[in-house]
Amino acid sequence: MTLGALIGAWSANILINIGVLPINYLPNMVILGMVGFFAGVTKAPFTAILLVSEMVGGTSQVLSLLIVAITSYLVVDELSGKPIYEDLLEQLVRPQNQS
Repeated sequence: MTLGALIGAWSANILINIGVLPINYLPNMVILGMVGFFAGVTKAPFTAILLVSEMVGGTSQVLSLLIVAITSYLVVDELSGKPIYEDLLEQLVRPQNQS
């Protein structure tokens, strides 16, 4: 989540500096970065939406969170990415099978 927040803040700062985005949207971009990163890494977009909505204490941005989470999921799926949980499971099971 922290990496997603940093990516969102970095993207917002770039857009603010070139004059495309007003500065008051910086917190929104941080939240969108969090949900996009988490949804992409875990391939669980609805879990990401619920978790981030609970963290920020509001549901006013659910539509934008949904769009970002689904987009992130679809991009990772098109790039044939695996959820982090599957990779962690393979790392746990692999050493036991090699013994």
